[in-house]
Order: sequence, then structure tokens, then C-alpha cells
Amino acid sequence: MQNKGLRKRNRKLTKDGSCRMLLFGNIGMAPLWAFICTSILWNGAVSGQVRKGVPILDQVKATQIYALAENWVKRAAVPKGDVPFNVAAANVSAVRVTIRRGGPTIGQATTVRKDPLEAVKNETSPKEKIKYVDVVALTRDAVGKALDQAQRTLRLVRLTERETARFQLDVQFALAPHRLRLNELSDIFKQFHMNLDGLAMNKGKRWAWSFPGNVIASNLRLNGQFNQLLTGTGMELKEIELIGKPRGPALYKFDVLHVVRIKKDDSRLTFLSRGNEVLPARPIVGGAELRRISESLVKYLLGRQQKTGHFTGTYEPTPDRYKSKSARTIYGALAVIALSRYSKAPAIDQADAALKKKAGDAARKGLLMINRPLSRGGGTTTTPMMLDTAFTLMAALETNMDRDSAPMIKALRLRMAKTLETMQTKDGRFQSRTGGKNVDTARQALGAAALAMLYRHNASPQTLEKAQLALGLAWNDAKDHQLMLSMPWLTIAEVTLLESGKANNPDRLANTCQSVWRRQVERADDKIPADVIGGFLKQHALLNEPDSSSMYLMFAQGMVLGRDKIVASEERIDWLRRCGLGVRFIDQLMLDRASAYYCRNTDAAIGGVRRSMWDNVQTLGDSAFALLAVTEVWRGKNKIERDAASP
Repeated sequence: MQNKGLRKRNRKLTKDGSCRMLLFGNIGMAPLWAFICTSILWNGAVSGQVRKGVPILDQVKATQIYALAENWVKRAAVPKGDVPFNVAAANVSAVRVTIRRGGPTIGQATTVRKDPLEAVKNETSPKEKIKYVDVVALTRDAVGKALDQAQRTLRLVRLTERETARFQLDVQFALAPHRLRLNELSDIFKQFHMNLDGLAMNKGKRWAWSFPGNVIASNLRLNGQFNQLLTGTGMELKEIELIGKPRGPALYKFDVLHVVRIKKDDSRLTFLSRGNEVLPARPIVGGAELRRISESLVKYLLGRQQKTGHFTGTYEPTPDRYKSKSARTIYGALAVIALSRYSKAPAIDQADAALKKKAGDAARKGLLMINRPLSRGGGTTTTPMMLDTAFTLMAALETNMDRDSAPMIKALRLRMAKTLETMQTKDGRFQSRTGGKNVDTARQALGAAALAMLYRHNASPQTLEKAQLALGLAWNDAKDHQLMLSMPWLTIAEVTLLESGKANNPDRLANTCQSVWRRQVERADDKIPADVIGGFLKQHALLNEPDSSSMYLMFAQGMVLGRDKIVASEERIDWLRRCGLGVRFIDQLMLDRASAYYCRNTDAAIGGVRRSMWDNVQTLGDSAFALLAVTEVWRGKNKIERDAASP
């Protein structure tokens, strides 16, 4: 099929960087027109074409059309009448033009070919006469409408070049639509990649379109896309159950060529996939790259800390909004742990040492703000919760003290340790609060990790007994989804006890870590997009694609890297390679300059980890876990290199 071939080709082009350079850059109009008029005639054969000798739209032609559209936007005018040249393509069904200013959309329009299904007929009906569409004409029409809307949005009598100089142009070319046939609405996940494929709906003569770039920018959920499509085809929202059924509206997916210029003075055009540049499918283990990623995460976390020491809650990049002024205790504690561990790593140079000092100072400041009664809800009386208590104890044990903070941190450690002990029953199980219900497996493992860290601190036989008892129960219950959530805490507990000479069962940890690698995506195929390489499949989820929960497993796998009693020496290099792929996925999940093209506040968004490739919400915990994972991979890598260098 043409779409499949083109998608594979685009992956290849994205990996090696070819077809990303806009050859004519910012040259004047006269040379530009001359270049286009000559190059537009080129219809050379490319992989994935509809039929031999048939012109299709590819990245080269898309850059040419984008250059035209960009000049139209800059001049605030499109040519009247027929454009004297065209790009004839058989595989284009629609063009979406979005004009932004500082991130938010101020104008947008979609132009559709007369019969969008002609692109499909070209593929499936070899004997039928091929029908082309003039993609330049479609783009010109969409640009004109988008400019008109921008003028209305800004309430201007007319647009001037001074005003359009601030505009950002975003163009998406919809390729041939392919019909989805669904027995149930949930079957869509077997045929459709969230926000990688576009969606179109047809009812009678009416069409509605949902383009990935706009969906990502608005962070629209699938139900929201369905609602837009139903409304666009004149149907009622309650008819959602008819989608894909014989008597319901026809639902289609389509590939997209998504083109933007990230910076106005950049000569390079960028092709986005799910709103991102797809990173090369290679492990990230180089010191310079690990440093870049960890520093970005640290600066992001530092940016989330307020002057009071509190960390802000979940951040939504699209509206530039925090869900709460202060993050929950557990996420603040996670940020403290991540910053503390990072600050303890050996400094590379003065700049690195300065950032590590900032991280350590921020961790202490954040921890001291947690030094208050921990509870859910208000009131004068407070009931400490096990989850908050365990996280706070771990943060207090991890954080280095200075002269001013030592008394308060010591008191906090003691108070949290005593509180956690009251929440553990004689059989080793933890309760949600003293006298409450038993916690789930992940919280049981968390409690075991906190006690293991406490034993390393106080060397108490009673603490060791409680930690080992709690850990054994957690291992017995850790299965399926609960295993993924429990892995960080199981690993901390086992490694901490191992380093204290009181290993519980390192072979069990080693075997589990080996089995976890089976979930990792090492290569892309028709079912798995290239952008999730290095992540871990969720397996039991309806949408079985890696998301930020992969950070849990990456931290655990990185923590055992370079530890001889868990990873055999002959397995180290492959383990490092796999950890490097995991870091690659972390890097892909982080918002960067290219993927923040729609953000209102790029400074607040860049460097943070998103929930998934289709959800740009950034929780404090996800970025903290990412920093923990990268820090551990870097530590393990250095350990392997030191061992290799020693005689």
C-alpha cells in the first residue's frame, strides 16, 4: 500500500536528516519563483508511489509548496485566479493550514479535493484513469481562508507585513484516506495510531477532518475528535456508537506530511510526526548526550520550584496552566529524591558542579517544605497517610544536610520512621494509614524500599527484619500491571539490602529484570511507531503503546546496570545498549524546541516529560522519574567503563 511505503520512507528520511534542509532558505522572491517553476516539473520515481510514473507528494515537493505558502502569508495575500504552475499529485486528499502567533492559533482552514476518495481509487483501481489534484491550488485556498480568519481574530482592518512577520505557518498534507471497519469502537486501536494517523469522517456528501498536528496542539482526546467529526458531518453526539458501523458514518485514517519552520531565521524546514521530530533509533549512552538530557530535566524541575520551596502541580502546556499551585507530597518528594541523587554524582566541570549545587540546594529547600503534618484534606487534626510518609522518609534519607538544615532533617527522618512503623502490621503488611486497610502491591513495595533505606541509615536489626518481611510480601504479590508499578521500589529495596550485605533475593531481581526487557520496543513496524522505540509496552492496556510509565522500569533497569551481583559481566554491554534505548525514549518524550511549536510558554514546557506521545500533560513525577533513570544509567555506564579500564 502506498501509505505504508511512504511512512517507512519518511522514517528513513527523518533518521538520517535528509530532505530536512530547505534549499532556497530565505532567498528573495524572484529566485524562489524560478526555482519552483523548474523543480516543480520533476516527477521522478520514489519509493511508495501510487503507481509507476504517477506523481505523488513527497517531502521534497512539500517543502516547495510550504515555501510558496510562507511567502503568501508573509505578504498577507494569495494570488488571485489560477496559479500559473502546480504540483499535480494523485495521493493528496486535503490540506490543512494553521497560522499561529506565539503558539496559539489565530487562523486555520482545511481545503479538500472534490472527491477525497479519488486518492484511494488511484491505489486500488489500476485500470481506472488516474485523477490528480493540484496541491498548490488546495494550499492557496487554505492559506487565503486562514489569513482571513487571522485578520478577524486580531480585529484588524487589514493585515500588514509587519504583523505577519510574527506569524508561524503550519501546513499538513493529508494523503489517501483508508476506511476503518469496526465491530466495536474500541477496535480502532487495532488499526489506528493515536495522533500519528489523521481521522476523517464521511456521511453522504459531507466530510469532516481531524489533523494530528492540531489535535496534539489542543491535546484533544479521542472522544473529542469523534465529537468534532460527528458535528462536522451534521450528526448528533449520541450517534458515536454508529461510527464505523454499516449504517453509520464512514470513518477513515490517513497519513500526514506535517511541515513547520521552528524558528523564523532557520533555513531548515522540519517534518513532524505526532508533533515531534522522530529521533534516530539508536541507544543514547554518550556522556555529552546524557549530560544534555539530565541537565534539561534538572533545569525543568528547578523551574517548577517556587520561592517557598514548594513544587508546582501538573502542568498543561497547551493552555500554559498548572492544575494546582502546589504538587502533592509524593511528587514533591520524588522531585527531592531525583535532585538529591543527581547532586551527589561526581561533577565533570565547573558548570556541572554549579548545577549540581543548585540541585542539592533545591532538594533541601523542597524537603523542608514537606516538614509539616502529612494528611489528606483539611481540618485541625491530621491523619498521616502511608504513601506520603514513605515518600517523605525516602526523600529525607536521600537528601544531604548542611549546618542549617541538619536539625530539621534529622527530626523529620525520626518522625517519618516512627510513623511508618505504626502503619506496618506484625505480618509485615502496610496499611493505608494506622489502623486502615491494607495497601496495594506497589505501596507495599514502596514501604519495603523506605525501610531498606532506613536500615542502611540506622543499621537496626529490627528495621532489617521489617524491611525483609515487607519485601517478601511485595514480591509474592507483584504480577502483571502491579509489577510495572512496583519495580522501582522492589529494585531500591533489593539493591540497598544487597549493598548493605543483607540481600533478600538478588537472583529474583535479576530474573525479573531480564524478563522486563521483553516489553521493550527495539524496532518499529506496522503496529509500533518509530517514536516509541526504547519504551516498554504496557501489554494489558487497551492502547498498548509505551508512555511515561516506562520511566518506572527504566529507573529500575538503570539502577542494576553495572552491579555485578545482578547483571553478569558478559551481559553488561547488551544491558547498557538497552538502557541507552530507554534513554532515547525519555529524550523523545521530553518537549523540545521542535515539539513545542504550539506552546504559549515554551520556557515552561521545554525539558519536561509528557505522559505519552499523544498526551502533552507534564506531571512532576514523570520528569522526576526520568531524571532518576538517566542518572542511574549514567552511573552504571561510568562503573562499566571504570571496570573495563582497571587491570
